[in-house]
Amino acid sequence: MTLLRDFRLAFRGLLKDKAFAFVAVFTLALAIGANCAVFSVIDAVLLRPLSYKNPDRIVRVWEAVGAFTGSVSVPNLQDWRKQNTTFEALAAYQSEDLILRADPNPQRMSAVSVSWDFFKVLGVQPLLGRVFLPGEDAPGAAKLVILSEGLWRGQYNSNPGVIGQSVTLNGEPHTIVGIMPAYLNYPAPGTQVWVPLVPTPRQISGRGEHFLNVIGRLKPGVSIDQAQQEMILIARRLEQQYPANQAGYTVRIVKLQEQLVGNVRPTLVALFGAVGFVLLIACANVANLLLARSRARRREMALRTALGASRSHLFQQFLTESVAIALVGGLAGVVLAKIALASLVAWAGPYLPRAQEVTLDLQVLAFSIIVSLLTGVVCGIIPGMQSANEDIQVALKQGGTSTSSPQSNWTTGLLAIGEISASLVLLIGAGLLMKSILRLEHVDPGFQAQNVVTMKMTLPRDRYKPDAAARFYNELRQRILRLPGVQAVGLVSILPVNKDSNYNGDLNVEGLPHFVNDVTWTIEQRFVSPGYFMALNIPLVRGREFTESDLSGARVAVISEKYARMISQYGDPLGRHILGEFDDPSAARIEIVGIVGDVHQMGLDVPSRPEAYFLNDVPTPIVNNMNLVVRAVGDTDGLVAAIRHEIASLDPDQTAYDVSTMQTWVESSISGQRFARSLIQLFAILGTLLAVVGVYTVLSYLVTQHTREIGIRLALGAQRSHVIKLVLNQGVLVGAAGLTIGIVGALVLTRLMSSMLFEVKSYDLPTFAGASLLLFAVVLVASYVPARRTTTVDPMVALRQD
Repeated sequence: MTLLRDFRLAFRGLLKDKAFAFVAVFTLALAIGANCAVFSVIDAVLLRPLSYKNPDRIVRVWEAVGAFTGSVSVPNLQDWRKQNTTFEALAAYQSEDLILRADPNPQRMSAVSVSWDFFKVLGVQPLLGRVFLPGEDAPGAAKLVILSEGLWRGQYNSNPGVIGQSVTLNGEPHTIVGIMPAYLNYPAPGTQVWVPLVPTPRQISGRGEHFLNVIGRLKPGVSIDQAQQEMILIARRLEQQYPANQAGYTVRIVKLQEQLVGNVRPTLVALFGAVGFVLLIACANVANLLLARSRARRREMALRTALGASRSHLFQQFLTESVAIALVGGLAGVVLAKIALASLVAWAGPYLPRAQEVTLDLQVLAFSIIVSLLTGVVCGIIPGMQSANEDIQVALKQGGTSTSSPQSNWTTGLLAIGEISASLVLLIGAGLLMKSILRLEHVDPGFQAQNVVTMKMTLPRDRYKPDAAARFYNELRQRILRLPGVQAVGLVSILPVNKDSNYNGDLNVEGLPHFVNDVTWTIEQRFVSPGYFMALNIPLVRGREFTESDLSGARVAVISEKYARMISQYGDPLGRHILGEFDDPSAARIEIVGIVGDVHQMGLDVPSRPEAYFLNDVPTPIVNNMNLVVRAVGDTDGLVAAIRHEIASLDPDQTAYDVSTMQTWVESSISGQRFARSLIQLFAILGTLLAVVGVYTVLSYLVTQHTREIGIRLALGAQRSHVIKLVLNQGVLVGAAGLTIGIVGALVLTRLMSSMLFEVKSYDLPTFAGASLLLFAVVLVASYVPARRTTTVDPMVALRQD
């Protein structure tokens, strides 16, 4: 009952002092709301288990050479399945795009080809129908498809009768056998259909054909370490049996959840640290406000003590008031977090795994309550202790006014120092990220992205063999070239600066040793058309580019400058032949005819890799999936419609999708870094504002406490400028101490950000100096306002104060 009475008194007191209550509650609401929003993301992405059955037993399995991890061949997967004793099942998948023929226009579907046991590994049961059965992923099997719940509800109006119906994908009828629940979003959010993965005869027999992504479900009681050791032994046996293909290969196993979220973990941890600093600054700010308020209530507390109130009860009363403020602030913070979270998820969704799972659930609300209670205790404990230990006789004589010197108010000073040091850490972290982004934005990607529009096409492999696909794309290029405003047109299998796609492997070049499974000699391979280098303005260094006549002549290739430097150790790369590529005997010797500039294929923050370009008429299924790259003059909006018309006139069943500009691709390659930078900058600005308010509060409090002393100084002839200087000195001392501690803290903590930085050291001197000078200048400005106020003190009024 005593506690309830204290809470009633606390709320009554806050209602009387509305200005103080608003400032304190708003300060904590901002800090707690930011913590709540970021924790919601961390909870969904890092802490919450995947939605599948026994998710801790689901792993991602890679073939690896040194630090390089890659996909798996069909023969290797078959041997893994036969020889292992630690997995319940091993399944394979491959992402692709399919075209759904729906009236009146074809639609692109985000699809995944999977082995029959894919859903068994994930432990997911269909919402309707069934999963694939053994043998339904074999060559010659019936063509089946499983739909996502989202596609089923949107395209088929949740009709349960679709099971058994036929749908046309890539020009061929597929029978719908199941509907998967919405929570199945693997391997990527937005997956719409799953079809059986049917490898080609070459892929079935080719141990060097690495193209499968593999997931596995561990048997109960089996640890990842046990599975890892067994798979390493299997890899060694395969290496001894097939040295030409498996030399140097091993196996690497990672928990599926870690594989999904590992790349964003440092960013989220940094964000959580940033909002943690904001909360500490807010706590110090509110504690200082409570201290100032407790000084104004010294006579009240002294009277209550004289009337019999115990010191412990006075301490409890202050703590109760602080907790009440924090709980109200926490409630307001949750509301702010709810409002901000939708924008945060929409902003971060494209590069934040599991973004669709971010919600304000009970776990997040429990976190908010705990944070609010802890915040209340932290804010109230120091003011409560000081008030409880106040000398009653002195308080009653002074009537609530202190005549102590500024130096005696060490508590408020220490809190302000803590605010400044925490704010400096945030500013330095934001500065390092800003400098990193600026460095990234000035990286030369190796091409010119301006005025280039891109779009993707997928030609069905059953209807378009590689030679037919090449003819289709060649005719399409010629038609687009005739469109008004088009300067150049090209095709490429994978667009540059695309972090999510790569295609690489060993290349055997005449006159060079055959570097089997050597990561250094793992070469990125792209399939392009004539006109591609012109469309992106990729510079020609030596030799020549592809020409239209190359489509009907001998096989030729163009290589990047970095690859040319590697080959030049053994002589001039021009005129040499790449040997033994593809299934066509005419492709057994591919002459290197040109050298072009290096391109950042995997993002601006990833160094360019050695690269070989082949024409898109080679006999490989990859050339069915191509990206159109069109350089135009002026606006490209009307051009897209014209290109779609040309595609439909060639084949009404085909369409273009993922329409974008090359500039957008470049910017999206660093969007994750920009997201982290923007949020940390926001928290740094918020923390700095709170710290400045804290310094202003402290100095205003000190001026109020020493009004009588200031009046005496002025009455005795002191210059007002001298009095201003005395107050400013206090701000300088507080600022200098805070900056010193902040610099030391930043030197330690910014090391944790090293993986997020690009060509910037975590101890970058200009950033440290710039952030320190900026914060010190802001602190001086905050100090000047109460210092200037001292010049308005009337000495006679000050001397009459009790």
